[in-house]
Amino acid sequence: METLPGGCELLLCTFNARYAHASLGLRRLRAQLGPLRERCGLLEFDLETRAIDAAARIIEAQPRLLGLGVYIWNVEQSRDLLRLLYALELPLLICLGGPELGHETDDGEWLALSDFIIRGEGELVFAELARACLALPRSVPNEIVREYVVGRLSKSEHVRKVHDFRAGDAKLIDAELVPVEQLSPVDGEYSEEDLA
Repeated sequence: METLPGGCELLLCTFNARYAHASLGLRRLRAQLGPLRERCGLLEFDLETRAIDAAARIIEAQPRLLGLGVYIWNVEQSRDLLRLLYALELPLLICLGGPELGHETDDGEWLALSDFIIRGEGELVFAELARACLALPRSVPNEIVREYVVGRLSKSEHVRKVHDFRAGDAKLIDAELVPVEQLSPVDGEYSEEDLA
């Protein structure tokens, strides 16, 4: 399933357990984006999708920021995709999130293959991160964008802590728990195809 508006600067992506499954996590993230929602696309793959094919779809969309949902069923596919995107040295910022990253971040490879990792309830933090990333022109190098984003997020009421490891590694962001009533509803995030 995919939704790719023209000028897709933000792209939310995951590997679903089954193709018929529409990711609630991606739709909940997109619902929180406010005015940026119209600039955000969705790409959902199944577990049979090869990393090279997923990478080709992402490259075709040309996003500035990729949000990738990592779950227990797609750890292998997500790693393969990240390794490939990293090897291509694209002008792309990558933010990882999802339940698997609550404990998988002890593995340094996740940190090396991404720019940001959000642990915890990341809906509002991702929206702030996206706004900060898109506030700067694409010509600004990723290293500078990362530092700008960290500066903005370190002042956010939705962020408990920003961890800074080795230079070049992802910034690990611990999100505060957000009451569900503070989140925008996902009602309008499902297409007819999603509901069929």
